[in-house]
Amino acid sequence: MDRNDSTEYNAKVEVEQNVANISGAARNAERKLRLKIDLVFAIKGILTIGIALVAFITLIDCPEIARWLSEEKKQRIFLLNNITVSGSSFFLPTIICTIPGRTTVRQQIPTLPPYIVGAFFILVILTLSWRYNHGQIFISISGPSIIVGYSIFLATLNANIRYVAVFLCASAAFTLGAMCNA
Repeated sequence: MDRNDSTEYNAKVEVEQNVANISGAARNAERKLRLKIDLVFAIKGILTIGIALVAFITLIDCPEIARWLSEEKKQRIFLLNNITVSGSSFFLPTIICTIPGRTTVRQQIPTLPPYIVGAFFILVILTLSWRYNHGQIFISISGPSIIVGYSIFLATLNANIRYVAVFLCASAAFTLGAMCNA
């Protein structure tokens, strides 16, 4: 081996050792970062659980017994609870008129079933809430169907699918309005 070959060999070995050192340092940094990320997630999880427990203990069943709400704010909550229900009565005929092949009279007939579904869910959910003496769990269970219903409204322009979304919204909106005001 001549001098140039040994110099090249030594340089390659040096580069390999430096790359190995850098790789080891990167692994150590990655491990420490993972520990920090795990710690961050653990702290966030503990805080979330703590806030949920405090909320579970301090949440009230209806706005009327909230000592910290003024009378004006209680009325505003009542108004906001009823916006979805009132909005469906305004926009349901518009959604139905986009379904092709319907006369004006035939457009009014399909506006009734969502109200029947809403009334059915009011009776079922309020009865279960009264029977088990728990309101918050039924409010929580009812919420996702209205989220899905409005998501469908945003996701499609198909009038028939939007009509199905009206039933999802009605099943939750009517119930939530009744539960929040009960």
